[in-house]
Amino acid sequence: MKNNLIGALVAAQWAGIRMLTAILVISPASRAVAVEPKTVDEINRIRTTLLTESSFIRNTYQIQTPGTMKYPVGLLLGNAEMGGLARENGLGFAHSWYAGYWYDPRTRASLVGPELSSPELDANPETFRQSLNIENGVVVTTASYRSGASYEARMFCSHANRHLLHIQVKNISLAKDLVLNLKLANQKLRPASSPGRGQMLTGVTENGCGWIGYAVHVSKPLAADFSLSLKPGEVGVLRYAFAVDKPRQDIENRAMRSLEVEKTDAKLVEENTLAWAREWESSAVVVLPDPEYQKLFYRSIYWLLSTSGSEKYLPGEVQFSSGTWGMKPFSYGGAGWAVYAYIHLGLPDHARRMLEWHFQPEAFKTNAIPYLTGKTPNPEAWCFAHESDRDGYETSTWDQPIKWATQRHIQAFVAGFFHRYQQFYPDPEFKSRRLWPVLKGAAEFWRSIAVLDEATQTYSLPTLLSVSECYAGRSVLDAVLAAKYCLLLAQDYGKTHGLEPDLVRQWEKVNAGLQIPQDENVYLLSPDVPRNKIAGGSYFGYRAPMYLGFPVCELVPSLDAAKAARTLDETWLINNRGASMITFVASWFALTDLLYGRGDHALEVMGRNLQCWPEELLEVVFANKDPSKAQYVHPYYLDSYAAFSLIPLHMMVQSSPGQIKLFPAVPGKWKNVAFYQIPAEDGIRVSGEMIDGKIAYVDFQKDGRSLLRLNEKRTVRILRKSDSLKLEVLDRE
Repeated sequence: MKNNLIGALVAAQWAGIRMLTAILVISPASRAVAVEPKTVDEINRIRTTLLTESSFIRNTYQIQTPGTMKYPVGLLLGNAEMGGLARENGLGFAHSWYAGYWYDPRTRASLVGPELSSPELDANPETFRQSLNIENGVVVTTASYRSGASYEARMFCSHANRHLLHIQVKNISLAKDLVLNLKLANQKLRPASSPGRGQMLTGVTENGCGWIGYAVHVSKPLAADFSLSLKPGEVGVLRYAFAVDKPRQDIENRAMRSLEVEKTDAKLVEENTLAWAREWESSAVVVLPDPEYQKLFYRSIYWLLSTSGSEKYLPGEVQFSSGTWGMKPFSYGGAGWAVYAYIHLGLPDHARRMLEWHFQPEAFKTNAIPYLTGKTPNPEAWCFAHESDRDGYETSTWDQPIKWATQRHIQAFVAGFFHRYQQFYPDPEFKSRRLWPVLKGAAEFWRSIAVLDEATQTYSLPTLLSVSECYAGRSVLDAVLAAKYCLLLAQDYGKTHGLEPDLVRQWEKVNAGLQIPQDENVYLLSPDVPRNKIAGGSYFGYRAPMYLGFPVCELVPSLDAAKAARTLDETWLINNRGASMITFVASWFALTDLLYGRGDHALEVMGRNLQCWPEELLEVVFANKDPSKAQYVHPYYLDSYAAFSLIPLHMMVQSSPGQIKLFPAVPGKWKNVAFYQIPAEDGIRVSGEMIDGKIAYVDFQKDGRSLLRLNEKRTVRILRKSDSLKLEVLDRE
């Protein structure tokens, strides 16, 4: 007997009843029956319902005003290779962006369009409805106007063919023709031969960093002014495809091939739906009792899949939505948080593509040179960029008033996601060719810059910029924790595999001698900054204590948990309980809280995300909590949704070297939660349910085979053998 009649309940409409109730609540009579884990089909039905409830629906038309507090911004569409903010009318992009199209190595480029427009449609419609189904990335818009014009549009960036945009428009007016003008790349288009019906146009745009070729296929010929005329009831389809490359070789032909004109529109829709389904079915599922957090969790995954994990290059902070910061990658920004998110969601292919682009040895060596001035040259020392060009070279300069590049906590952030990937998805080739060089390079960097006090035989770090970004000083907390983390990982790896014994001994010596700044009550920003001199709040705030947990998880057992908790509590007050805090920083603090089992405090901190995120994801910094005094607005801030997606996962499951913790930090008021197929180390997937505050079941699987089943909150140890692994139940909590 299944535990809660899921097949019938999950299909029911919410009708004012929370989805969690439909999934988890069971009758008193059935509670005595053994609870069985959900089947794959049941999990898929649960996911589909959650995605449906998390999708977007708008019934009010509002003109977009970029960079202001006027909502809404356009809905974000993308497939990691291309994307943009869909126009409010659902008829294309004002500007489209591309993972591989750059003005120069530091700045991504965009194109005008593709967009279908008409002066008639510039007025506010009399009726309007727009939906974005995050299960398949399709925007559907229906609008009618006083002039008599009326249409239904469907638009998506294909996840099956990531160089293709598909727009279908139906004239649903009873008597009026609909005339739409094509806007694309300043109309640099020329006719090309088209098989079958319709018309094909192609073009090429060049800038100093390469070429982009594009092709358009329209289901019926355009007029000389690039207009498409549809009679009442008639359907028009526009397919747009692109190709990018530094040499121009065959670029237009490659764009034309991506139009896939030999396939029907129905086939393209089907392929896109199946491609999205494969991604969702690989991803973990979390069921939360709070509808707003749950909605934001699934929207965050949608935005993540839409903007990151491309075949070429790393994403920028506001990928596909804004040219802010040149749309270049930041290592501890979206380009790094997305890797952590993909690892913990169960999407290793996306993570691996990004890791390959993060791995830039020559750039790392060059980035390290300024730190070694006046020291013994060390070509083995690697330095990961703060903000990088497309090839991994640091773009922040040392002559800036704030030396952004000297945030060396980044060493741990980058080494951490290489390490985490290998923990969760073991791969001997990745371990030897990627992980070990990264760990060794990071450890050598710290060994090279650490300063030895001969009298005490202790080490300190030179002046570096804290992650707080408003303080630079000696042995800042986040840098010290980052150094100890990198040295620990490298020395453990070296000893385990018998590598570099002389270096291992030196790493151990530096690690043991590095002093974490602290007093008897709390951990400190720096040994030179008393507690009562620390400023918080504002854009920067006091951020350093968030490094007491994430991503340096392996350090947590060696830290004073009570002192860490006092530090986090005090920091939250110093930061005015999150006022003006950047949302990814709030998520970071919440993650660190969770590693100490502080689910209630993490939930409070996580509320900062809901304060900043209205119907669409906006990164907004308020002055005095007054939205009218916003300091800036960034739509679809990749850091924010990638970091946020990690929080519910860490509430349910935490996997650290050799152990898996179950329900380690669920907030006290959340009595009914569930999770399915959350990844843990060694390719293990974990599912479980909590009903009325009691564990109904937890199931551990690998490759679809159950390894262990529990109905209590326990910690499980992973015992590894050469060709197998075993799970051992440890303590009762």
